Amino acid sequence: MATFNGDACLVRWTNSGGTATLTGLQRSVELDISMDTADHTGGTHDYRRRKATVGDFTLEVEVLWEGTGGSAANAAIAMGGEGTIELGPLGSASGRPKGTYPVICVGKTLPMPFDGELLQTFSFEGNGDPTDVFTTVY
Repeated sequence: MATFNGDACLVRWTNSGGTATLTGLQRSVELDISMDTADHTGGTHDYRRRKATVGDFTLEVEVLWEGTGGSAANAAIAMGGEGTIELGPLGSASGRPKGTYPVICVGKTLPMPFDGELLQTFSFEGNGDPTDVFTTVY
């Protein structure tokens, strides 16, 4: 699992309704990329053998909740909404690593502590082939 944070980190949601830029509000971004496997063990093997089958990813974006000022992002990132998250751990400048991740919003949380910041978390599941931040520079 990769965790990105820092004020330079690019975090942008885009769908048919428009764009919500979360850069500067984000406190952390967790990207978890995984690969399913199928058992490929033969009768004479002493240990299991596996073959990669299909990949998947999840994203969690924790942002500073801005009350009425943050309502535009909340409206843009609707539960069940499909869109694309663009991540740039080192910012949006040319030549920096970036990735685009087609996702579905599957959860929103807003814990309300007695003392401290209100931090909202958006949870996303993968919905197609990503352009991976670990291998893409543009």
